Amino acid sequence: MQFLLAQAKTTGTTGTTGTTGTTGTTGTTGTTQQVNDPNLPPASSPGGGYLTLVMMVGIFVIFYFLMIRPQQKKQKELRKQIDTLSKGDKVLTTGGIYAIVVGLKENIITAKIADDVKVEISKQAISAVIERNAE
Repeated sequence: MQFLLAQAKTTGTTGTTGTTGTTGTTGTTGTTQQVNDPNLPPASSPGGGYLTLVMMVGIFVIFYFLMIRPQQKKQKELRKQIDTLSKGDKVLTTGGIYAIVVGLKENIITAKIADDVKVEISKQAISAVIERNAE
């Protein structure tokens, strides 16, 4: 509502016409007047788009160094640990099973999860190496 009132002030249209009492435009010349209304938002400054772009890039850089880069370092470290697995290492699988490595193949490990219970697990299913040579 305030916006419509402010817009009416800038166009210079006022008054009532006729005998029916309806509101309309009377005698406008097509010129607009500047209104210093404190309720209107300020006009944007030239170059404001560049400041927004710089802020967005800055936020992305901060996000990268606080979130993405540490996660990549963790993944690299885990990959290194998985590549250097040996018999006797205690591992945690993505399913939440703790196991001790008893055999290694190229992409599969044989793990002991209980007495006389051995399972084959994909190396990709290991979420952490808990302890080296746990036996």
